[in-house]
Amino acid sequence: MNYCIIVDDLAVDRQLAARYLQAAGYQTSMARSSKQATEQLQQALAIYQPSQILLLVDLNMPNDPALQQVVASSLAGANLALQLQIQIANGSLPPLAIVALTALSASEVHQTAIAFGCDAVLEKPATPDLAQRIEQALLTSAQQAPLGSQALLNILRLRLLAPTPSPPLNEEDLTKALLQLHRQGLVGLGTSHLARYLFPQIASDYQRGLQTQAKIASVIREAMQLNVLETLAILEGEFVQLHDPQTQAQQLHLSKSEYYRRRKEAIAQLYHILAEARA
Repeated sequence: MNYCIIVDDLAVDRQLAARYLQAAGYQTSMARSSKQATEQLQQALAIYQPSQILLLVDLNMPNDPALQQVVASSLAGANLALQLQIQIANGSLPPLAIVALTALSASEVHQTAIAFGCDAVLEKPATPDLAQRIEQALLTSAQQAPLGSQALLNILRLRLLAPTPSPPLNEEDLTKALLQLHRQGLVGLGTSHLARYLFPQIASDYQRGLQTQAKIASVIREAMQLNVLETLAILEGEFVQLHDPQTQAQQLHLSKSEYYRRRKEAIAQLYHILAEARA
C-alpha cells in the first residue's frame, strides 16, 4: 500500500499520522468526517489499485455529523468501516484495508471495531514507526480467524438444519453470538456455511446474506408465535432489525435495567427453543 486516507475529526491527530506515513513513503490525504473520507476514497480508486489504498480511521469521532446520530461517538469510525464493508459485500466497492487508530483501549471497543469491519486496531498516539505497526497488524489479522456472526450461524445450522445430532448448546455462546450478529449486521453472512446450505442457487454473497438474515428472522418470529415468548420481541428488534439497545428500551418504554433483565430472559427462552429443536 502506498496511499492512505487518514480519517479523524481532530486536525492535530490527522497531521501527526500523515507526517509519519509520508516519511515512510505513503501518499496521504486527510478527512475530518465520514463524508469526506467516502469522497476521497472514490477519487483514490480512480487513480490507485484497491490493494494500494489504506483507510486509517479514528473510532471516537463525536464531531462527525453524519454518524453522531447513528451510533455512539466512540463507534463512529467503526460504523464507517461497517458501511464500507457492506458496499464491498454487495460489489459496489472493491476489497480495501481498513485500520483503526484510536485512543480507546477497552478490549470491547477493539473487538467491536473488528466485528464492524476494521482489519486491525492500533492505539494512539501515532508514532514514527506507524507504517511498520500498520503492516504488522494487517499481517497478523490476515492469519487470524474472522470475527462476526459465524458462531450464531453455526448454532442455527447445527440445531435446526443438521441431519445428525448436535453437540450441546451453551447459553453463554448463544448470547455472545447474538451480540456478534448485532454488531456485524449482514457482513459475512453470505459466505457462511449456513447461507450456502440454505441458498446454493444464489450466486451473490450479498443476496445470500439478505436471504440468510431473513431466515434467522423467521426462526425468531416462529418462536414468538408460541405465545410464551413475548420478550423475544426484544431479540427481533435488536438482532433482526439491528436497532441499538437504547432505542429498543425507549420504544418499549422500559428502563435500562428492566430492558436488560427482559433481554436476558429472552435469550434464555430462545436458548431453550434451540436446545429442544433437535431433541
